Amino acid sequence: MEYTLGNSYARINNIETAMSSSGRIIEGAVMVPLRFVGEAFGAKVTWNATARSITISSTAPLLTSISPEPTGNSASNLMNNGFAVKQGKWIYGLENEHSGYPTGGNGGHLYKVNEDGGEITTLIPAQARMLNVQGDWIFYIAIDGIYKIRTDGSEVTQLTDSSSSRA
Repeated sequence: MEYTLGNSYARINNIETAMSSSGRIIEGAVMVPLRFVGEAFGAKVTWNATARSITISSTAPLLTSISPEPTGNSASNLMNNGFAVKQGKWIYGLENEHSGYPTGGNGGHLYKVNEDGGEITTLIPAQARMLNVQGDWIFYIAIDGIYKIRTDGSEVTQLTDSSSSRA
């Protein structure tokens, strides 16, 4: 599945599929319709209006389609809120100066460290959230939009401006 923020469609296996509403950034988090994502991965999505709850069910394990890959976009990364991603011999993470790993949705400084140990290298000192590594790029959310940075810490590029993506 491939989705570009703001579009009213996503590509599933290279086929454009309409969404009920487009995704957007709300308080620094990317939001997309849950029903669309669940059904895209073959799950049944049910809304209980009385309980105001959503149930996602499947006869197949849902995370098998997003199992750990060499790109860093793994099931474990999704489960840990994107606070740490391992790719090759490198671990990329978010850490607050005073409290260690971020909690409650707050981000931290982006760093990297070799899995064999060694000194932590700060890539950006500003707050970042929700890491994802694709090839030589790290993607993350900051207070003012979505960014990418090379895994060596170079070429910081702002991809979206959060003020222009809010409806």
